[in-house]
Amino acid sequence: MSAARQRLAILWISFLLADLAIATYLHLNEWMEADNYKKLLSELNASYAPYLGIILVFFWTRRSNADNKMQAKQRDLKTAFRLAMVCSLAWNLLIFVLLLRHLFGYGAVEESLERISDFRAAFSWLVAGSTAFFFGFSP
Repeated sequence: MSAARQRLAILWISFLLADLAIATYLHLNEWMEADNYKKLLSELNASYAPYLGIILVFFWTRRSNADNKMQAKQRDLKTAFRLAMVCSLAWNLLIFVLLLRHLFGYGAVEESLERISDFRAAFSWLVAGSTAFFFGFSP
């Protein structure tokens, strides 16, 4: 696997996570209304899903043709695991932060439920690949 592919995957994931963090920060600090937040999530989904989806599927389904298949397979699994961990961590942290803020008396629970629903509807594809790979296909 080339280092260039890994760097490109990191670039795409990093910008998606940064965009989601900015959007969520703006919304949680009431600089963005709920309807605009939902629209922004839809736009981010439409902007990233086709391209990042292909990149992630490549890493999670790649078969090695290298001479030393065992070493190549181990490298591929490590990269796939790292990508899956980043996607899973981002997914869980967003939901956690949306709920955690209520412990400190911020916002209405109904609003967080709606935001979690919006996020789930737009970005469930992001963790679906990693879950399928690690619990269905990996050795």
